[in-house]
Amino acid sequence: MSCCRSPKPDLKDRDLYPFLALSAGLLSHKESREVGLKSFDEIAHPVLKLSWAAMLVRQSDPPRKITCFLKKALDSPADAKTLAAMMGPGFSSFKKSVNDGYEKGRGNVVELVRTHRTEALPEFSTGFDYSFTKPRAFAKWIVSRRPPAR
Repeated sequence: MSCCRSPKPDLKDRDLYPFLALSAGLLSHKESREVGLKSFDEIAHPVLKLSWAAMLVRQSDPPRKITCFLKKALDSPADAKTLAAMMGPGFSSFKKSVNDGYEKGRGNVVELVRTHRTEALPEFSTGFDYSFTKPRAFAKWIVSRRPPAR
């Protein structure tokens, strides 16, 4: 696993299922979640760290460091394969939710660079407009050009 430190030798040859089940049970308690979140960076085993991150990201408002960790793990082929094995058929929706959370948390900042004077249209009748000084003379000209009535 590329995202974490190498596992300690005492867990290297052991089955991780009991530890994963214990972790899932601990995450059901608020106090345990808070402790796990505070000491998340100290989790040494890569699979346990991935599982804790996958469970912590399911909270209503997941912490930014967990989302960033999972985004980096999803970009790594080995870690993505491990997460896919953990998630099963729901991996694609999990991946989408992590990517959406990552993009949401990026916080695009829009800042004003320069103000521009915006006048989309010029004032009415100040430029090249059609105005007649003698409108009646124009009307008489149009009337005089009519074809004769039959």
